[in-house]
Formats: sequence, structure tokens, C-alpha cells
Amino acid sequence: MLILLFNILFNKKARKYFIYPTLIFLLILTFSFKKFEHIKHRYIDWPISSITSSEGNILKKLIQTPWGVHYITSYEIFLNNKIFGSGLKTFREECKKDIYSLENISKKYDLNTKYPGCSTHPHNMYIELLTEAGSVGFILFFILIFFIIFKPYFKNINYIKDKQDVIFVLSIIFSIMFPFRPTGSFSGTISASNLWFFIGFYLYFINNLKYKK
Repeated sequence: MLILLFNILFNKKARKYFIYPTLIFLLILTFSFKKFEHIKHRYIDWPISSITSSEGNILKKLIQTPWGVHYITSYEIFLNNKIFGSGLKTFREECKKDIYSLENISKKYDLNTKYPGCSTHPHNMYIELLTEAGSVGFILFFILIFFIIFKPYFKNINYIKDKQDVIFVLSIIFSIMFPFRPTGSFSGTISASNLWFFIGFYLYFINNLKYKK
């Protein structure tokens, strides 16, 4: 959905090719909600029941979801490891400590949730970076992204003949890096592999002289 929306908004030359797939996708999604109970439960019923079953404002309700409890636990770990983090792939071990137990987290933030705050990773790559790499690692990551993605874009985009190729690959990178969604582990799942894989394609299109005017 993010890829389709990104291209409809920013990929002018290829926009017409994405409007119809978007409409078809929405029709299929609507049909799936009506036809398949497990899809409707996963994307509509369960999120609504998770939020409406708890008390408090919308922020507190979101915190009491499975992902929200992971984020709060990550935040607590970050507070104790602000500079360099707890170390890559250490969330799964740190969250087992008593100070980050569900009982202590619930008491501190006045939560009423049955979901555990401990898992293999925080389920958001930015929160994972802050927790495991600290402020230093988090800042270095964005400096790296700037020099890999943004600097070549502003330097070369006006000389690219087929900008739609660059924008399409950027839409994939954007969907992977979109911050407001749960993700796989940045250092332990295919999420990061996909990111660097498509960044490789992007650098090919943005820097390859064959594509320049």
C-alpha cells in the first residue's frame, strides 16, 4: 500500500500504471474482508478489540498492544544505555531482566495488559537501533543513509533520463523504512537484507551513466 501511494503521489510518468492496480488491490481487500473471516479478524476485528478493550487515551491503548509493550520495554532499556546501547541482538536478553519485567513496566506506566514486553526484538527497526546501538549508533545510521540515498539523489536526479525507475526503487526503500509500522529485526531478519538489496538497485540507477541524459 505504501509503495502504491508513494508512486501515485511522486512518480508522475508511471502514475497511470499504479492507479488501476491500486483500485484492484482495494477491491480484492474489500472482498477478502467479506469472504475470509481470518483476514477480517487480523486487520479489522482484532486491532479494534485490542484498543477498545483497554482504558485510557488512544496513546495508552496503543501502548497496551503487543507491539506497544515491546516499545515501552525498549525505551526502558534505552534509558539505561543511552550512549552506545545494550549491544546488537541483546534485546532478547536484556528484556528478561527483572527491572524490565511486565510487572515492573505495568506498574511504572499504569498499564493493564497481558502481553509480555519481552521478545526476540522490539518489532520496530528505529526503536531497535536506539535500544541496541544507542544514540551514537542511531545518529551514525542516519548519517550513512544521508550519504547513500539523499546525497546521490540531489546530486544526480536532474541528469537522470528515466526518473521513474529511481522513484519506484525509492518507494520500496521508503516502505521498508517507514517508521510507523511494526518491522522485523534490523539485525536478525530479512528486513535489513531487503533494505540493503534495494539500496543497491537504487545506487545503480542513480549513478549509472547509461541512464543519464
